[in-house]
Amino acid sequence: MFLAIIAGQTDCVSLINNFLSVEDLEYFTKPRGLEKEPRLSAALVPVLHKFAVSQKLSPIKIVMNLQDNMVLVENSKSLANVLELLAEANVKGKEMNEVLAMKMHYLAFILKKCARWHNSLEGKGGIEGLIKYLTKGRSSDGFFINEEDLVRQAIKEFDYHECTIFKQLVQTIAPVEKVGYF
Repeated sequence: MFLAIIAGQTDCVSLINNFLSVEDLEYFTKPRGLEKEPRLSAALVPVLHKFAVSQKLSPIKIVMNLQDNMVLVENSKSLANVLELLAEANVKGKEMNEVLAMKMHYLAFILKKCARWHNSLEGKGGIEGLIKYLTKGRSSDGFFINEEDLVRQAIKEFDYHECTIFKQLVQTIAPVEKVGYF
């Protein structure tokens, strides 16, 4: 990875930092300790893996991906739990990967939000309604204020405030006035 950084190969660095193996997910397909049931169905491993390794991090693109893969939304409780456990493991593990931890949390956050909209517990119109909500632009310039709020909320709910990536994100966005409000 060091050579990729020196050579300016940001795509390679991103791929390395976001690496999640299928085996990392398969770990959750077997009951551990006092668990009677596994945390993750083996049938969901391939679709969750594809979702987790995607490089598309726009909330709108993630929600559209979820809309195309409703099995993720229908199993959101267990899948979000697994993603949050992966986030924790990447913060507390011997080889800390804060970038992957933040990404797993972010994906879990959006998955849970999408499931709440799908189940009409939040908002109206299901997932299509969530997409419309996120793409609603400010009348003056079309800026997606709801998308910005969603990203800010996801960062705010990251449990590991001691992480450098959390501190950097907060330092970057905190001084920026919430452009959606005047």
